[in-house]
Amino acid sequence: MSIGRAARGVRDIVSAVSPPRALASALACALGAAACTSGASAPPGFSTAYGVVATDGGAPPAFRSVRGTGPGYGWAVGEGGRAVALAGGKWIAVDSGTTATLGGLSMIDAGHAYAAELGGPRVDAWDGHAWAPLGADRAGRAAAATWTAGSDDVWVVGDGIEHWDGKTWTQQVPGGAGAASTFTSISGSFSTDIWAVGPAGVEHWDGTAWSALKLPASTATLAAVWVSSLENAWIVGAGGTVLESAGTTFVVLPTGPKADLTAVTGTSITDVWVGGADGTLSHWDGTTWTEITSPASRPITDMWTAEGADGVLFVDDTGVVTSYVP
Repeated sequence: MSIGRAARGVRDIVSAVSPPRALASALACALGAAACTSGASAPPGFSTAYGVVATDGGAPPAFRSVRGTGPGYGWAVGEGGRAVALAGGKWIAVDSGTTATLGGLSMIDAGHAYAAELGGPRVDAWDGHAWAPLGADRAGRAAAATWTAGSDDVWVVGDGIEHWDGKTWTQQVPGGAGAASTFTSISGSFSTDIWAVGPAGVEHWDGTAWSALKLPASTATLAAVWVSSLENAWIVGAGGTVLESAGTTFVVLPTGPKADLTAVTGTSITDVWVGGADGTLSHWDGTTWTEITSPASRPITDMWTAEGADGVLFVDDTGVVTSYVP
C-alpha cells in the first residue's frame, strides 16, 4: 500500500476527514505545508484532502478522477494505478493491481466502485476487498469513463459505448470512427436515464435505446456531464460552455469564465460546480455564477460533491485531491 508506493519515490500526504461533514473538515495538512495547497499563501477555503509528493524531485503522479457516495466515502484514482479510498472519513492508499492510468470513476456504495484504464480496453472493479478487471478486456476499445446503476448494470464510454450485464460486455454505440464516436463522460439518474457526452456530441439512453440529441447551434466541443435528476443534465465544454437539459432539449447558460470546462458536479439545480482550464472553478446557485481560481491554476480534470457537504473536492495534475469550502 502506501509504504510500497513511497519506496518508488512518492510520499503520501494525508489530511484526516471525518464524516458527516467530510469536505468542511478537510482543512488541515497532516505532514507539513510543503505538500499542501492550504497555508498562508493559499486563497481562503482551499486545503489538501489528500496528496502525494515526489521524493526524487520529479513530478508526483496526478489524480485523474474523484468520486463518492456521500460525505465520508469515496475514491480518487490516477497515474501509475494510484488509488486512494476515503473510508469512514479517512483516506487510505490501496493497491489497484495495475500501473495503468486510472480515471472515469463511478460508485454504487462503499463496496462497489468502477474505474476506466484510460485509453485502454479495461474497466476495473472494486468489490469491497480488492480491485480486479471487470470481465474480459474490450479488445481495441479505449475507455474514458464509467457509470453504474448496479453491479450488473455498468456502462463505459470512450471509443463508443458498451454495457456490462454482470457477465459480458455488449457494444451499444459503435466506435472506430474517430471523434464521431468518441465520448469522454457519462452520468445518469436511473438505469433508464443515462447521458454520454464528448466530441461525438450527446447521446441519451431511455432504457431501450441510445439516441443522439440535437444541440444548440454552434455548440463547442463537449467534455463532461452530471445528471441532477430525471432528464436534467448539466453538460460543460470548450469556451465556457454550460448546457442544462430540459427533457431532451437544452438551455445555454451564460458563464463568466470562457476557459475550457472539463468537469461538472453538484447536488441540485441550485448547487452546481464546474471546473476546467487554468484552475477555473465556478459555482451556480440557481441565479448567478461565483468564480474562484484554484491555487495551483492547473487544469481541473474531475470534481465531486455530495449532499450535506459545504464545498467540493477536485483533482488536477499536481498529485493532490483539493477541497474547497466557501
